[in-house]
Amino acid sequence: MAQHYWVLSVPGEKLSLMEFSEGTPCWVQLLTPDAAAAKRFYGGLFGWTFDERGAWTMCLDGTRPVAQITQAPGEAWEVYLTTPDVVAAAARVPALGGTLLEEPFDVPGHGHYARAADPAGTPFVLWQPREFTGGGVHWLDLNTRDGERIDAFYAAVLSYDPHPATGDYTLWHSGGRPVAGRLEMNDAEWAGVPEHWMTYFAVADVDSVASLAEDLGGTVGHGPVASPQGRLAIIGDPTGIPFTAITPT
Repeated sequence: MAQHYWVLSVPGEKLSLMEFSEGTPCWVQLLTPDAAAAKRFYGGLFGWTFDERGAWTMCLDGTRPVAQITQAPGEAWEVYLTTPDVVAAAARVPALGGTLLEEPFDVPGHGHYARAADPAGTPFVLWQPREFTGGGVHWLDLNTRDGERIDAFYAAVLSYDPHPATGDYTLWHSGGRPVAGRLEMNDAEWAGVPEHWMTYFAVADVDSVASLAEDLGGTVGHGPVASPQGRLAIIGDPTGIPFTAITPT
């Protein structure tokens, strides 16, 4: 398994706009066809509580927002990437081989939003924060094929500076520090698996979390195993949507 770097959310601390360099992941939403089952699973696994917001649900760790769950046909954890100008960033997407899925619009009381897909078809959200800065800094890896082309796309849309870390893994830097990673998927290991974002959640005891995930109807696809950043496991929720739980060293 390739090396991965991680960044934890800061409990109880609201991050200011100045603390987000361009391209920093600031929020994640789970797109799932069964939101009720997702709430049962993630509530039981992480102790999250939920604030219903109509078509979507805010996930809370204590009083701190950490994610959202949205009833939708898609099956993925989708990432919000910070931009200082969502209109300008969205305009660059089609010219660079991506697809603009939703035109920029204002989310009253929160910020400015646009939804896009990269040249491999992996969706992501461009987010210009206003009142809502997100749930802290999440670490995410983009697992994709044709890595150099994908690196060039995100570098042009969000000014990432790619730094190769291993043969198949590249760190994307912004503001002088790593903010996300890109893993090259090879067909031997990843045959039939579509490109996707991998979301990391920090936990106190990944072995206990992996066991509990199975009790709650999830699956453990890999691990728990040791890594340079901590002990981790790749888990699928009851719908099969993957994420990584990690106990940092």
